[in-house]
Amino acid sequence: MCDEKMRVMALKSYRILDTPSDEHLDLLTQLTARFCEVPVALISLVDKHRQWAKSISGVRIYEETPREMSFCDLAIGGDKIFEVTNTEENDQLRGNPLVTASPNIRFYAGAPLITPSGHKIGALCVLDMVPRQLTSKQRSALLEMSRLVMQRFDTRKEMNLLKDSELQLADLIENTSDLIQSVSPEGLILFANQTWLDTLGYTKSDLPSLNIFEVIHPDCQAHCGSLFQRLMEGEDIGLVDVVFKSKEGCPIALEGRITVRFEDGKPAATRAIFRDVTERKKVQKELEVREARYRGLINN
Repeated sequence: MCDEKMRVMALKSYRILDTPSDEHLDLLTQLTARFCEVPVALISLVDKHRQWAKSISGVRIYEETPREMSFCDLAIGGDKIFEVTNTEENDQLRGNPLVTASPNIRFYAGAPLITPSGHKIGALCVLDMVPRQLTSKQRSALLEMSRLVMQRFDTRKEMNLLKDSELQLADLIENTSDLIQSVSPEGLILFANQTWLDTLGYTKSDLPSLNIFEVIHPDCQAHCGSLFQRLMEGEDIGLVDVVFKSKEGCPIALEGRITVRFEDGKPAATRAIFRDVTERKKVQKELEVREARYRGLINN
């Protein structure tokens, strides 16, 4: 894959094109304009066929232009600041419509926005309508501000990835065929996935007032009480068999594992993943009855 395709893919991975304004980025462009003593500063992203401004400070200019009119397309050609002190004297820019017509740009300096992978996705740039030249301190400030812009972009990207992971995990938990629950040391049901609710016949609105011992079958209360106590004491109880009851009172045989999350040495919640084995248990019991019957016939 060519470098330009990789560059555009890197830009798209930030999911920042055509998004609303960002107060933090707007502050950075305002500070950049002030440090460089120019009327316009902007964060410009170079897409495949266009240039789009994520943030503009000062005189409002075009938020989007065709890429062939983009000054920042030249800035992403290198790793350092691209500066043109007088656009009318620059062969690459003197015929640009942004120079020959409104807003009649005469000065441009852009620091490329470079991703951790080395792709240049745009520039933090400053503009003026009269020729000028940045001082060494202003150039340093522009570079430092461009790094801060990328830090903001990278933070946003990490947050998006984290959100995606959380959504994928939530989707997995909600759509798995297993019953998943979290219970407080007092027995309050803190969380139950959709399979848990569907299997036992409850709704999410039932959970706040529901105690785990209310869904445990009466014949399994003593067994589960013992398991719960051992868990609270930090014991690994391994694979367990329990019997819950549905909202209608039907027994539901479950098999699974229960762990405890501790905070400051104290149990904070139990976490359990169960599988409904009601049908399996039923078949096993029928086989046992048949086997006993056959043995009886043989013995007689």
